[in-house]
Amino acid sequence: MKIQFKLKCKKTVGLPPPTVDSYYKIYFPASEQEKTEGIIDWLGSGDLEARAYIEPEDILRAEEFLSDWLRLKRKEEEYIPPHVATDVVEKTVYSTIYHEMKFVADYTLMSFAEIRQIDVLQFWRYYRDAVIYRAKTSEGGKEFLERAYNSVQTKPDMAAIAELIKQQ
Repeated sequence: MKIQFKLKCKKTVGLPPPTVDSYYKIYFPASEQEKTEGIIDWLGSGDLEARAYIEPEDILRAEEFLSDWLRLKRKEEEYIPPHVATDVVEKTVYSTIYHEMKFVADYTLMSFAEIRQIDVLQFWRYYRDAVIYRAKTSEGGKEFLERAYNSVQTKPDMAAIAELIKQQ
């Protein structure tokens, strides 16, 4: 899969999905420099010559372009891990950034270094599978998966409705 991006100089580059490393540099950077490096790494990943043509304006446009593209991809079913909407907000002074990578590492037996080199779409598929696999190992997890499945259904279960009516 190649993502077509047009540089300011009118050169079009075909880019692969960003690696997990580039994704984390762009969206969870330790500094603005790391964020810029992540974008430049991604822009240069499809065409080594493209690095010579990248201008500051391209970096800003690329971040917005990539964010829009990833937002659309993340809505595709194969990349969505099961979840249940809740109004409960967990309050804690601690938070993690790499918990998804830990799930994937445990599931695939890959090291963080290996995970950082795969493309982010493959990573999201592994993460989705890891969440489902882990949930299936406990009764509470199985209940969670059932609630998650039910929360995304858009068509009524006519058989269940008929059974409820029959019971009344």
